[in-house]
Amino acid sequence: MDEASVQSVNSYWATMFDCRVDELRPTHGRAFPHAGLSGYDGVYAMMFDDAAPIVSVPPDLLARAEDVARVWPTRSIRNTTQLTDLLAGRAGQVIGPAALLYADAATLRPASSAHTVRRLSGDADADHRHLRVLRDSCSAIEWETGGSDLDHDVLFGIFVESSLAAVAGYEVWGDCIAHIAVVTQPAWRGRSLGSAIVAVAAKHALTQRLVPQYRTLESNVASQRLARRLGFVPFATSLAVRLHTRDV
Repeated sequence: MDEASVQSVNSYWATMFDCRVDELRPTHGRAFPHAGLSGYDGVYAMMFDDAAPIVSVPPDLLARAEDVARVWPTRSIRNTTQLTDLLAGRAGQVIGPAALLYADAATLRPASSAHTVRRLSGDADADHRHLRVLRDSCSAIEWETGGSDLDHDVLFGIFVESSLAAVAGYEVWGDCIAHIAVVTQPAWRGRSLGSAIVAVAAKHALTQRLVPQYRTLESNVASQRLARRLGFVPFATSLAVRLHTRDV
């Protein structure tokens, strides 16, 4: 990616952690109290490149997190027990490790589709109906991680035989990041519809002077392959642990 894109991504995450850009890549783990993630009821750790992880935590956990983070070695973010141990009995759902990849005009590659692709409209009742049918065909976790909302997102759809077969949309994060989500109707998976629709969403984001972001679990090899095929570049790894109770 070009320097401007890298600076945009670095600046966004520095704001989220309320730290300097050079603190995103420490030699030893660092902990910060929730800033941009103040509404998140859990802890959120990231590792940029091959640096040690940084973690955003609720203020009441900061002192303990600082002690623990100091001894975290590089790549410890992939050891989920370290974050769950930090939370003791408050650890709930673990999400990750996940790969964060980005693209810009210098890296994004097109993907073609023989099917109709168009932008969906929140003002069109038919589009809402199509989206509900697609949502109902997916599992709850598939929709949670890849679904989109017409009332809030920029959303594109691929139609096959008059049915909505795949959607990809993005939310704008911090006026600079386009966070892309994609989901394909189960009957149409494995036919490159996801690649085609993500490419459309990413290209649209670039026209809005946004940096497209693609996030997927590291265990989802097919999803990572899709992103890399389109020119998304690995940038960071994340790991989140939600709190299931505020009782200590």
